[in-house]
Amino acid sequence: MGIFTALRAISISRRLYLLGFIITLLTLIPLLIFASNYQTSLLEQKRIKTRHLVETASSLLDNFYQQEQQGGITRAQAQQAAKQAIAGLRYEQKDYFWINDMTPTMIMHPFKPALDGQDLKTRMAMRCLLLWPIQ
Repeated sequence: MGIFTALRAISISRRLYLLGFIITLLTLIPLLIFASNYQTSLLEQKRIKTRHLVETASSLLDNFYQQEQQGGITRAQAQQAAKQAIAGLRYEQKDYFWINDMTPTMIMHPFKPALDGQDLKTRMAMRCLLLWPIQ
């Protein structure tokens, strides 16, 4: 009963504003939950798509490795053929694959061959220094 007494003490215009605020809030809560779930779903779909794209490129590389293991081609030929095959792969019309090793050194970049053989740790460190200079 105390809440009704308190509401009666408030003017009608303020009660209407309060009602509008409560309705707006109750409408926005499910909308925000839906938007959050939708974003999570989109991110998960992107992760799955990326994993499938990498698996496709990996199976292409595995094909050249198998040919080399069976003696059909030399290691140098397998590596060169793999680089050429990966350089030609595209997805979503503008995105591409590149190859780097675990050190990380760039093995093959399809659009910037000048990066091939370069130490990426040094390049990343230099880029970070340029973006966030030490003061």
